[in-house]
Amino acid sequence: MAANKVMSIADAAEKVLAAAGIPMHYGDITERIQQEGFAVSASQTPAISVYVCIRADIKQRTQNGQPQRFEFLGKGNFGLTASKGDAITLKIAEHNKATMEALVAKMHGLTPAEFEALVGEILALLGFEDILVTKITKDGGIDAHGTLNVQDALKF
Repeated sequence: MAANKVMSIADAAEKVLAAAGIPMHYGDITERIQQEGFAVSASQTPAISVYVCIRADIKQRTQNGQPQRFEFLGKGNFGLTASKGDAITLKIAEHNKATMEALVAKMHGLTPAEFEALVGEILALLGFEDILVTKITKDGGIDAHGTLNVQDALKF
């Protein structure tokens, strides 16, 4: 955990959402709060605590006539009212997260040989030349080499 000043859960959620710049699900907000060490919860279910704190903040500000800092977007998603993420932004973020999770799961299912071949293809797509994917060794690791020509000035 980073050595940051501990703050209220609502303040921590606001900081996480501001850094992300897009609406997020309360579970993802909770993960970031914990990763950054912004707030501490003794709760057995910290994600539920975050959800309840944000909803309570919205209710309290409504009752007191204060400007809202959070906006509930449905299905456990929250955004900041100062930088409202529209429904399209939220859908894109959800799609990107699902796609990333599916790609990671698929890569975990590859054999070492399939993974090395994939790395070779990725290097080619990134513009590397003279790509060599070596035979699998007993470590099963990634053995791929290539040359990247950067504007005819540098070669890696």
